[in-house]
Amino acid sequence: MIVMSLYGGLGNQMYQYAFAKQLSKMTGQPVKFKLEFHTKGKDFPRNLDVDKFNLSLPIQEITKQEFLFFKMKLKAAIKLATLFSIPNKSLKLQEYKLSQPLALDQFKGLKNVSLDGYWQNIDYFSAIRQDLQKDFDLSFSDYDNKEVKRKIAAAGHHSVALHIRRGDYIANANANKLHGICSQDYYVKAVSWLREHYGESLLFFVFSDDPDWVRENIATLSLSEKNAEIIAHNDGQQGFYDMMLMKQCKHHVIANSTFSWWPAWLSDKNGMVIAPNQWFSGENNKKKPNIFPDDWLYI
Repeated sequence: MIVMSLYGGLGNQMYQYAFAKQLSKMTGQPVKFKLEFHTKGKDFPRNLDVDKFNLSLPIQEITKQEFLFFKMKLKAAIKLATLFSIPNKSLKLQEYKLSQPLALDQFKGLKNVSLDGYWQNIDYFSAIRQDLQKDFDLSFSDYDNKEVKRKIAAAGHHSVALHIRRGDYIANANANKLHGICSQDYYVKAVSWLREHYGESLLFFVFSDDPDWVRENIATLSLSEKNAEIIAHNDGQQGFYDMMLMKQCKHHVIANSTFSWWPAWLSDKNGMVIAPNQWFSGENNKKKPNIFPDDWLYI
């Protein structure tokens, strides 16, 4: 069995799910998830959201009793393998303790695996991208989202999803210190590049957790009411709808956020993705994750 700890925001939950699914496909082992939303990230609590998608691998929560038995079995198996020099078919991994990325080959033949981390590395799940495109999807039943989807479809090759993340990146001191926010200059350069290469007919669909700030600063982003529509009807509890709307767009200007990284990577529209060079703040940027395809443009 594979036991994956599940916590963090929606984007991070998707990385955890994706890695678990890849390993399940490789090993043939079932997956159960250890939900840790109340024990990790207490300064900015999150909820289970990844289960809102049409997942082919269900989010089955492991009970306390099951996890206790699993943990005992895992510890015993590892100890026996060491004592008797026999093949070890059990593995416990905590990402923060790893000095280098994992090689997927090491999971072949394993029976029991315990995983704790964010696992932000496309090498861990890029082989099942088509599966994930289907899993991380959902249909719209309400008028507002259907209408935005219709507008995006009507814009076609001229549609651009532009994401501005502020919220916890400003309000939460730790998040601000780690991530910072993308500058207005970044968005101006991104918009200018897209217009230069794809013309002036582009229609920007702007997604943000701070739509009031976007409205107040729309002109400084080189946008206007004529060429940009601010999508603000989905609240924080319905972020997965915004993510799926972004996925419908041809081109993407993402923030330094996994929330907009996912729809850009999942999109099958073959458009341009513009991403910030500065994923983390200051010196932290040297340790940014391996999630950036070579064919994206970095500003």
